[in-house]
Amino acid sequence: MAPDDWFFGLPLHGTLSLRERARWNSDDSDQDLYIYLNVNIGDPRKDPITGCFSMRAVDDLDGHRNTTGFYSYDSIEDTYDSSFNARIYQLYADIHEIAELKVLRVGRQVMRELPLMLQIDGVSAETVPFKEAYGAQAGAYAGVPVHPYESSYSGDSVFGLWLRADGPWKGLWARADLMQARDEYLLGTKKNTLVNLAAWERTHEYWVLHYKFSLLEGESRDQKAQIAYQNPGSEITARVTFYQLFKTESYLANEVDDFFRSLGSLFPYEQWSALLSIGFGEGVIVQAGMELRNLRDTGDEGEFNHEFNHFWVAPTVTGMPWPGFSVSLTADSWDVKHGDAGDSFTWGLDVTHQCTPELRFSVGTAYAAYQIDALTGVEKQNARTVYLKAAWKVQPGLKVDVSLEDEHSIYPGMSGLDDFYTLKVGATQSF
Repeated sequence: MAPDDWFFGLPLHGTLSLRERARWNSDDSDQDLYIYLNVNIGDPRKDPITGCFSMRAVDDLDGHRNTTGFYSYDSIEDTYDSSFNARIYQLYADIHEIAELKVLRVGRQVMRELPLMLQIDGVSAETVPFKEAYGAQAGAYAGVPVHPYESSYSGDSVFGLWLRADGPWKGLWARADLMQARDEYLLGTKKNTLVNLAAWERTHEYWVLHYKFSLLEGESRDQKAQIAYQNPGSEITARVTFYQLFKTESYLANEVDDFFRSLGSLFPYEQWSALLSIGFGEGVIVQAGMELRNLRDTGDEGEFNHEFNHFWVAPTVTGMPWPGFSVSLTADSWDVKHGDAGDSFTWGLDVTHQCTPELRFSVGTAYAAYQIDALTGVEKQNARTVYLKAAWKVQPGLKVDVSLEDEHSIYPGMSGLDDFYTLKVGATQSF
């Protein structure tokens, strides 16, 4: 660990991770090295100014790939002149000296608390709670949105406001967000205004209700309703969620819909999901769930946009037949209404042994009827993965993990990636 006054009298803590990923099949192979660095500077509880730095670097160990036509392990990283490139995710300073503000943040920052995650080069501020007005807090942000794989940010901007407050009775709180985004890219310039309204209510010690509704350009965009129950004393957790997209989304600012450029239009749909988890004494947990997805117009069925009913149950037993041993079995039923994936009853299995407090091994298999491939962006079907994993705490602050995966799936209209292996080796040092 770094000394508490190591960086100009301020404490400095973080993690450094090195991860190598090797992928291969009978046709091709690829090896990449990833480096992740996360650093927090200062203590916000006592230091007037604190900071954060987060970055990732990747190097194609096989050298730059210059291929013609389809290559199994193409990625956007291979479009650069060099096999090595780096990205700064966050680099900001927090100012804590303004009495009316909880924090003033300046620099590159990722804002995860917004209705849509946002990364900007700019400034954001959050007030302290105003107790005399239902604990109200307000926030604002402005800057240039970060699009890591664009060559120019010219013409791009984003601005937003939010307000959060407790309700007139205990257990109720609400939040309103306004975001305006301007995005200039190949298809032209797009300006969008998004309004998001959300409320939560804890109606009982164990029950929480949630509802959110959003407007895009003054028209209904989507809604979400959820009811959740958690009773630690009885080891019961339950959650039911309903989501509805009202209108087709196609050409929007990247901050409002960052999937359009790779996935195309998203058509109106409704989705119900549910989760139930019950503990039966020490060492036995049974989880069950469902996902019911329906399109408003069945003619919109296509790649990345499917109707299906998915039901699953997953019992887990831990500590038997000996301490540190656990087995989890998952049974899935897929009712695919259209498309080529077909109906199926599948299973998954995970066996984990915590040999010592420092060493853990896992072996298992998993299945997905639909899955978006991280390498190509192509939707694959009937993906079956078998894996072997190990994690080792070598010493305080240093962890090593290794995994080997064998995946078989169907790529409609493509070949060369139906079967492949992935080996990952990583080490993380905390300081």
